[in-house]
Amino acid sequence: MTNAPPSLPRLFAELKRRKVFRVIAVYGATAFVLLQVADLLAQGMGLSDQVLRITTFLVLIGFPIAIVLAWAFESTPEGMKRTADASTEEIEAILAEPASRRWPAGLLALAGVALLVGGWWMGRSTGPDLNLAVPEALAADFTRIAVLPFEDLGGGEENDPLVAGMAGQVREKLGTLASLRVTSASSVRSYAGTDKTIRQIAAELGNVDHVLRGSVGRSGNNAHIQVALVDVSTNEDIWVQSWDREITAENLFAVQGEIAREVAERLQAELTPASVERLEAGQSTDNLDAINEYYRALNALDLGQVDETWLDALAYAERAVELAPEYAEAWALIAGLRSNAERIGVEVDGTALEALERTEALAPGSPPALRARAAFVINSEQDLTRALELMERARRQVPSDASLLGSIANLQYRLGDFEEGLRTLKQAVELDPRNPDRLNSLAISLASVARFAAADAVVERTLAMAPNDQVAKLLKALISGAMSGDPRRSLRVAAELGLDPDVPIVAMNLAYQALDARDYDAAAGYLSKYDYPLPAIAADRLSRLEEVETLRDGGDPAPYRDSLIALADSVPAIAETAAYLVAYARFLAGDDERGLARLREYVETARSSQDVTELTGANYEAARVYARFGYEDEALSALEGFVARPYGPGSYVSHSELANDPVWDSLRDDPRFQDILARQATWEKKQARLAEELGPWLP
Repeated sequence: MTNAPPSLPRLFAELKRRKVFRVIAVYGATAFVLLQVADLLAQGMGLSDQVLRITTFLVLIGFPIAIVLAWAFESTPEGMKRTADASTEEIEAILAEPASRRWPAGLLALAGVALLVGGWWMGRSTGPDLNLAVPEALAADFTRIAVLPFEDLGGGEENDPLVAGMAGQVREKLGTLASLRVTSASSVRSYAGTDKTIRQIAAELGNVDHVLRGSVGRSGNNAHIQVALVDVSTNEDIWVQSWDREITAENLFAVQGEIAREVAERLQAELTPASVERLEAGQSTDNLDAINEYYRALNALDLGQVDETWLDALAYAERAVELAPEYAEAWALIAGLRSNAERIGVEVDGTALEALERTEALAPGSPPALRARAAFVINSEQDLTRALELMERARRQVPSDASLLGSIANLQYRLGDFEEGLRTLKQAVELDPRNPDRLNSLAISLASVARFAAADAVVERTLAMAPNDQVAKLLKALISGAMSGDPRRSLRVAAELGLDPDVPIVAMNLAYQALDARDYDAAAGYLSKYDYPLPAIAADRLSRLEEVETLRDGGDPAPYRDSLIALADSVPAIAETAAYLVAYARFLAGDDERGLARLREYVETARSSQDVTELTGANYEAARVYARFGYEDEALSALEGFVARPYGPGSYVSHSELANDPVWDSLRDDPRFQDILARQATWEKKQARLAEELGPWLP
């Protein structure tokens, strides 16, 4: 063992002798490659972010371990052995070497450390987690901007997709930046051709700091594009620029990228190499005809703007991929629409999986691919947790996507995180404050946790913007009944608001209110209008008609019994999506044993679901069937699994319904039912207080 005094040169000599520098260099290079490959695989295969986190953790924790092992052991022909202590002569010999032989080992080690840190940092700064750098807690620090529809100066219908696409693409690009919040297209579409001032628009949108306006003129194959960025506080243009370009996909993509980049820099948005790349990227095709078909598909989905359906959107998107098979964005849209069709039993050409695999092959790890995979996972695999992970990955890349936030909120709700779901919905409304559908979703979710006053305030905002919105009117009527405890109040408000009973969702809900009010003729009248092709909904309608007729006629067999039995026996989809209706049919057929078994199976199946609201709903529906056919103990037991719990993201059952629905008449004198009513009332009062504490719910 050497007794030489320690010094930095001697330490470096010892590190070189023990080959520590070499291990550092090799480890760093290997780690860099491993982290980049893990990042690509995570995106390409749609793996959870947790996979990349675990890989990074293992690589980083392995670094000091590798250094310690390199110091302590050496490889010999006889295997691994502890490294012997150096003699003074060995150290002196290394120190005596020329710099050209001593320095390379240290420089290689330094490069290895740089590669290790670089591999970690590149994955952090270019991967989908980048936008976590600006947490939601700092929302007040976000710069908020609205991109108005560009004015069409071309004067021809053929220019419409080009104009809409130009503004939409700039909006989407800016929406990828973590430090910006960009108002959704659905909230700015009404300002196309408006005479309102910038300040009026900003006030209606709420908390908008800047507005980007523009115009597109077209003459033959040439386009004149002009944009201006306006500071709302001063009402002055802080940047104006125009372009004259030949209409090609490459030119249009370049202009969109220039606009987005310039706006981002003017607003001092945080830019990284990854975010700049997203700003300047075009779409996955340069086929203008295909791009126009894709824009038509998006417009068709915007039902407030055009009179088309999602099936029209699917046809446009499929036309787009016929023209451009490489069009990843269109394939993603097709995957989502086909997945929806498969969920509700509508036959379409092709499968969701086929379109999904094309999307992931063309654009692995992109937000459209992640959302398409999430939709498939929800509808085909019922894995809500996995779907939420996928959507959160997409959210980090597009933090201003209100539609994505709405989908995330729905999953959070179904997984039992109700408060987080409401907060996410509130963020979606802040990005999309003039979209009635977005506001209605928030109102329904607030009502489902019995925050009726808050839900009513949201509905009032919707009706102020869209006085003829049938869903908002319906919510106003239903919430009025829930708050007053009187279903007749719901019916009066519905009449005052002029609700259209020919709208299926209106007819269904008014039928339930009429049933609770014991106006059986009115309930039957509403149900006769409520006709929908889906088998489960048709069976539900028949069961309610049977119930109404039986109650009205004093227990006589209803004429709808045989129809419901036949439908429940012949359509497998009913057993899969609404098994309580199969049980209802069994009871009507006099087979109580099979009816009871089916209800128990129905509740147990819901108990195994990740969707906590599914169990709450199953208990409620099972309780109604039990009570309808005289099984009071079973009905009360099922109600225990329902009371004082959120019902679901798209519906709710209030204390008023429990107190008034005639199906519960056989239970009313039972102390257990009275206790259930009291607990529901207490829970609703608690929720009302929470709504006040956690509000306001509107921007």
